[in-house]
Amino acid sequence: MKENNKKVIRSGITRLQLADVYNISPDVLSQWFHAIGVTHSRTLKPKEVALLVRANGLPENCEMRIPVLDPLNQ
Repeated sequence: MKENNKKVIRSGITRLQLADVYNISPDVLSQWFHAIGVTHSRTLKPKEVALLVRANGLPENCEMRIPVLDPLNQ
């Protein structure tokens, strides 16, 4: 049996899902976004998610599937 327990960060991910990926509370995630200059509460743009990943790293056992963006190489 193949085990694939990877969490995925993709376009359209909600803040609650992103907090789950990082295993943190939504309040902490909000603080992280404020630290990188994202202060709105609207839907996240792929570039904003990429900035968060660049600033805080990609969690273990997680992959990022946002087309055209590779936050670690920009």
